[in-house]
Order: sequence, then structure tokens, then C-alpha cells
Amino acid sequence: MIIASVIGASIGVLQSANWALANELADEAQAGLHMGIVNLATIGGAAGAKMLGPGIDALNRIPGRSDDFGYQVLIAGAAGFFILGAILLMPLKTTGREAVSGDASPPPA
Repeated sequence: MIIASVIGASIGVLQSANWALANELADEAQAGLHMGIVNLATIGGAAGAKMLGPGIDALNRIPGRSDDFGYQVLIAGAAGFFILGAILLMPLKTTGREAVSGDASPPPA
């Protein structure tokens, strides 16, 4: 139960960040399109991860390698994709919405 709770919380944080980013970057006229792209990216990532399982098992069975070589490749690949994703997101600009500030007072007339 503890491990499942940690995994569930991690997925919740990831999905919250995905949707917050999608909503921040979405143009109001194309919000549905952006939401669809986020859904496809999320599903595609999960499907791709499941399809990597046989490859990880094959890497784990290579003679002369340590027993966890496939998992080492998996973790290094995941780290590489996280860094690549961060680099690809750096040039993106948000839409023309006003930033939310701590000051709720109306602008001077």
C-alpha cells in the first residue's frame, strides 16, 4: 500500500504538471487541440514504456553483463528523455494572458 501510494502520488504530480503546462501554453482558440495533443503524448509515453519491457529483459540476459544492465539502460534513457524534454520546452512562450500576482488590487484608473 505504501509503494502504491508513492507511485500514485508521483503520477498525480506528473499529470498535474502536464495539464498545467498545456493550459498555460494553449491558445484559447485551440485549447481543445492542445488538450488532445497532451492526451496523445501521455498515452503514447505509457504505451512506449510497456513495449520496452522485452528489450529490457533481452539486455538483462546478455552474457558477460551484470544482471541489471537492462535497467541501467532504462534509467539512463529516462534521464536522457527528461533532459531532452526540458531543453525542448525552454524556447516555448506562454500566451498573452496576464501573470497572476499576489497583489489583487485593480489597476489605477
